[in-house]
Amino acid sequence: MKISAKFISLMLGITIYTGILMFLILTGLNHIMNVTRTHQQINSPTMIQSLSLQKDIIQIQQWLTDISATRAEPGFDDGFDEAAVYYDSAKNRLEVLKGLGIEKEILESISENLDEYYQMGIDMANAYIKEGTDAGNTYMEKFDPYAVKMEESVKVLLDEADKNFNNGNALIIRNTKNLYIKSMILFILIILTSIFSVIIIIRTVLHRINLVTNTLKDISEGEGDLTQRVTVKSKDEIGSLSVYFNNFADTVKSIVTSVRNLSLQASAAADELSVSSRQSATAAEEVAEVINAIAKDATDQAVFTENGSEKLLILGRLIENNKRQAQAAAEASSKVDVLVEEGLKVIDNLAIKTKEHSHATESVYENILKTNESVRKISEASNLIASIAEETNLLALNAAIEAARAGEAGRGFNVVAEEIRKLAEESAVTTKVITDMVSSLQNDSGNSVDTMEEVKAVLAEQARNVSDTESNYRDIAVAARTSFQSADVMKAESNQMEEMKNEILDTIKKLSSLAEGNAASTQEASASMEEQTAMIEEIANLSLDLSRLFNELRISIEKFKV
Repeated sequence: MKISAKFISLMLGITIYTGILMFLILTGLNHIMNVTRTHQQINSPTMIQSLSLQKDIIQIQQWLTDISATRAEPGFDDGFDEAAVYYDSAKNRLEVLKGLGIEKEILESISENLDEYYQMGIDMANAYIKEGTDAGNTYMEKFDPYAVKMEESVKVLLDEADKNFNNGNALIIRNTKNLYIKSMILFILIILTSIFSVIIIIRTVLHRINLVTNTLKDISEGEGDLTQRVTVKSKDEIGSLSVYFNNFADTVKSIVTSVRNLSLQASAAADELSVSSRQSATAAEEVAEVINAIAKDATDQAVFTENGSEKLLILGRLIENNKRQAQAAAEASSKVDVLVEEGLKVIDNLAIKTKEHSHATESVYENILKTNESVRKISEASNLIASIAEETNLLALNAAIEAARAGEAGRGFNVVAEEIRKLAEESAVTTKVITDMVSSLQNDSGNSVDTMEEVKAVLAEQARNVSDTESNYRDIAVAARTSFQSADVMKAESNQMEEMKNEILDTIKKLSSLAEGNAASTQEASASMEEQTAMIEEIANLSLDLSRLFNELRISIEKFKV
């Protein structure tokens, strides 16, 4: 598989996991916000209005019993007005509860019972005031069933409000936990995918690039060891680069070996030619034989020179091929660099989306805090009811004491005081139930706050992991650029090799020209003995130069290890 395909597959996997995580988190947060909004706008107000309705009904009974006990004496004659105020308040609260979605049958039952309860209370108070204790006690017996019926109706409303409130809390907690679990699972998948991506990149790209780079470094910085080979075996661009490099090294090794052998042969031939020339200068009688030997050696030299020229042309083509491979390696490294840059852009987008998730979580956290504040207000209302119940109990105790002092005339008033005391005790019991319920609600709200804190911590950890992934991709980008620079260095060295090849080719051409001149000189020497000595001397000098050149070529070739 190509490196580009590997990068695209890994990036696509991370992007898909991230998109799923974003979708689930946004969907979960939106659902939690809707449930919290419903809980805040309907369930909490329903609970508060229900408790307030119960308080208003208690106040109606308290004020009517107070004015019954005091017989509407001056200073204690405002009971009817206060009871009317709480009656109107209770009616208004029933309308509010109707708008909050409470069942119509429950509200109509409470409203009907409230009217009968209120009217019977007024009749009872008027009987105590206008007709006396006996008449009032008679109405008291009629009033008690209405009070019980009213209490049962309100209890049904409170049970309905309590059920809705608890269901809302349970739904918020359940959705929050589900969001937490889904986020953790996908977050772990993203981390594992990122780790897998880094491992794949290190094993398939960086490790192989390092092998190629180290091999080129050993060849360039060492003694020209042409036995070095790259052992990368893969079907991607780096594997192709390794194969082409090894082929190039084999070709260069073969050329160096051939040139070394030719230089040794040419140097030996030049030495022999020099010795023969010196002997020809001192022995004229052997001029003919020496001229023939020189002609033969000159011909061989021309052949060798022609072969050397052909080998150098082959070397030139190999060097040109090496330049093309270096250019291909540079282009492949450039593509890797572009893909890494695209990966960095994806990581940057992931960091931005992670910040957006954090902001959404903060919004949910603030809504839960508002719900917690509503619970605190309910607790304050419960405490107020408890305080009213305590005051009612004290009032009943005082009424009982006054009835005892009045004797037989206060017997009916004593009955009223006893009813008030029972009502106060029932209010205290109800207040305790409400207090326990509010305490449980506060605990649930606290758990919701703790859960949101954990979600915030998870998102913070995700942001840190995204930052670490971004750092790893930047390290990969640096390694890719290093590979690109190494390819440029190899290209530059290939250019230098081509220049050296051209210089050697020029030298070989000169040697070929000299060899042809030597052949012509030997032919002319056969016609003139006088010119023969000078020509032989010239050939000897040229042979020395030729031997020196081949020695220099051999020294240059010896630098390569084959």
